[in-house]
Amino acid sequence: MVFLKKCWDWCVKHWKLLLISIGSFIAFFIGYQRASRNTQRVKLELDVANKDKELLEENNEAFHNATVKQIKEYEAEKANMHKKKIKSLTDIELKKEEDKKDILSSDEKLNKILEDKWGLKNESK
Repeated sequence: MVFLKKCWDWCVKHWKLLLISIGSFIAFFIGYQRASRNTQRVKLELDVANKDKELLEENNEAFHNATVKQIKEYEAEKANMHKKKIKSLTDIELKKEEDKKDILSSDEKLNKILEDKWGLKNESK
């Protein structure tokens, strides 16, 4: 009881100091909580930013790989079509030469072609 009486007397005597101490403690406590919340918010934002960066890098890599794959497939198909075109042209040339030889070797076919296309009739008949 004597101790409480001495504490009360000291508080009454130094009430300004006590009021400033209580105010400082409250300000410190509120500031600490706000700083803690801001720290947590900053950490969360940093985590989200890092995840976004990783996701962006993954998407960029996937897009690059898909683009390279498509270009390679396009080039392969283009080369394949070019080979087919050359083969087709050579086949047509060979057929043309065969048909030419066949037509020139056969008088009846030549006369029929001249008659059908050009309207020319064979006078030797």
